[in-house]
Amino acid sequence: MKDLSVIFFVMMTCTACGGGGASGSSGASGTSGVPGSTNAPDMQGMLNVHNQERALVNSIPLLWSDQLADYAQTWANHLANSGCHLVHRTNAEDTLGTGENLAWYSSYGGAPQNIGSARPAQDWAAEKVDYSYVSNSCAAGKACGHYTQMVWNTTLNVGCARSICPDNGQIWVCNYSPPGNYIGVKPY
Repeated sequence: MKDLSVIFFVMMTCTACGGGGASGSSGASGTSGVPGSTNAPDMQGMLNVHNQERALVNSIPLLWSDQLADYAQTWANHLANSGCHLVHRTNAEDTLGTGENLAWYSSYGGAPQNIGSARPAQDWAAEKVDYSYVSNSCAAGKACGHYTQMVWNTTLNVGCARSICPDNGQIWVCNYSPPGNYIGVKPY
């Protein structure tokens, strides 16, 4: 079956470029519980891909945060109920001061695609080919901020969620604490 998904990514938030994110801790507590205990679908694949990518650059593994997962679910639901546009929280809306990755997938034949939780993280991780550690920048015309947030070495916690749009597309949101993607700072 041909995969007809359409994926749009929006640039990460960062303190220096007008996005959200205080440099301090958001108060999100990491847990060792199984991701997905409060949000469907099971998010273990999401966490595994993040931590596999982090291991490749010697960043410590992320801990799952139910608080951040609930925070991500609130935003995913908001986006799904507001036309399914990929829009990051503004600084005023980001009460926890987090980093944020977003993804959208189209429906297939009018039904939601069977997108496992690993898929959005794999798509974000694929941006690493467009990231230059030496110049600490993305290739011209390419995005790599989702990848750099995934591997940001001072980020400790992640929580993710998904919401189904009225047209059966889906919005995925991950929130990170502390946030990353500070201009002029390398991710690892």
